[in-house]
Amino acid sequence: MSTVYKQMDGWIDGYDHPYWFGTEEDDLYIWASVELSGLLLSGKVDEGIWIGWVTVLCAKLTLALGREIHDAEA
Repeated sequence: MSTVYKQMDGWIDGYDHPYWFGTEEDDLYIWASVELSGLLLSGKVDEGIWIGWVTVLCAKLTLALGREIHDAEA
C-alpha cells in the first residue's frame, strides 16, 4: 500500500501517517489510517478533488492488491 500511496498526487513524505497535500494544520489535506474495518480516509479538499482522488486511489489499490477496492460511501 505504501508504494501506491507514494504514487498519489500530493504525497508528503516524512510523517507517521500518510498525508497528501498538507496536514490538519493546512487549508488542504488528506490523511489515511488502516483500521480493523478497513482503510479510513479523511481530509479537507474540494468535493471534486476528493471524488477524483479517491477513485484513482481505489483503482491503483485494486491493481496492486489483486482484488477490488472501492469507496464504501460511494
